[in-house]
Amino acid sequence: MIGYDPYLSVDAAWNLTARVQRAATLADAVKGADFITVHVPKSEETTGMINQELLAQVKPGAILFNYSRLGIVDNQAAVAALANGQLGQYVTDFGEDCLQDNPKVTITPHLGGSTKEAEINCAKMAVDELTQYLETGNTTNAVNLPDVVAPFTSQHRFTIIHRNIPNMLGQISTAIAKAEVNIDNLVNRAKGEYAYTMVDVGELTAEQTEILTTTLNQIDAVSRVRLLDRPKQ
Repeated sequence: MIGYDPYLSVDAAWNLTARVQRAATLADAVKGADFITVHVPKSEETTGMINQELLAQVKPGAILFNYSRLGIVDNQAAVAALANGQLGQYVTDFGEDCLQDNPKVTITPHLGGSTKEAEINCAKMAVDELTQYLETGNTTNAVNLPDVVAPFTSQHRFTIIHRNIPNMLGQISTAIAKAEVNIDNLVNRAKGEYAYTMVDVGELTAEQTEILTTTLNQIDAVSRVRLLDRPKQ
């Protein structure tokens, strides 16, 4: 298996199996492939990504699958590649007039997200991500918060939702310092007008807990503060 992703994150790279080879360019990824699949969102950059120029470089007779979005593959170019034998088959769930009645084209319903298996997997993902947020404060795929994930190794964690404005981290750090609490770890990410900060600290006295919770909530730009205990292993 050969893959191409110019934006591959470190976390995603660690999760790849040893069977996946990373191509340096899109052309390198497709030139020897028997089957080509597309897994990208539609954007200005990806529209027409699979075009006449690229299809001229594929292995003759290759089979192309597009289950991403309409427009990622230039369908007119795909039809031409089918006609000259550069492509052997084209399978997609984004039909257009130019694809109709072509024996080398298979058009399927755009219903992948509505299957029983997909609905079950989506429900499991939602439960897992919500559980992570409730127990550790980590956020993944939230609509109105950035993705923020960090190991929870300290005794306690403050999670703070606040406006994305200057000096927020300074105010948060000052409040914690005034309570004579040491910061073990701090992570902050922003998404639009709001940001999310997680601060890990060690043991807290009842007085420190009350002072810190009150002080952090009194910062004008703060919307919500939670104090979490490290989940039991």
